[in-house]
Amino acid sequence: MAKSISSRTIQVITYSTPLPTEDVFSLIDAEIARGPPITDWRRPPDITPEQFARRVDVSVGISGFRFYNWYDHGEWLQIYNKAEDPACAARVYVLGNPLIARTLLNRDLRAGLNVPIRLFVMGKPDGKGTELIYHLPSSAIQGDEKMKAAAHVLDEKVAQLVRRVIQPSTKL
Repeated sequence: MAKSISSRTIQVITYSTPLPTEDVFSLIDAEIARGPPITDWRRPPDITPEQFARRVDVSVGISGFRFYNWYDHGEWLQIYNKAEDPACAARVYVLGNPLIARTLLNRDLRAGLNVPIRLFVMGKPDGKGTELIYHLPSSAIQGDEKMKAAAHVLDEKVAQLVRRVIQPSTKL
């Protein structure tokens, strides 16, 4: 059995907003398409890449991302904390777009460790607002110049999504 270990410095981006966490959850839901998770799609044997691209294009939200899953830590944290505790407003969204992911995965399948994106949304410890936290894709994904360029495109798409959520009246 072979084992290798590599080190990376991953940048963690944190945006802060005075918006209540429930409002942020709703704004994210409006930005990303909800429906059957893409992981539930079954590949018909005769689908072409163009047909798949059309299927993806109609399934993504305003942000260009699609909901894959979420993990609501707040639900189980209520067992240990009061429901109004800011720690009880904590959710990890898993979101992505297979057409964007393809630009990375076709170059290096190991990028799948960081694609789809995980966006952590949590109430601020003081209870006054919300933080949105994620790993900067380009800091987590290694590769050649084309790979880095594709990761930087993903960086900007995630940042645009988060900025639209925390500044809902601002048009980007």
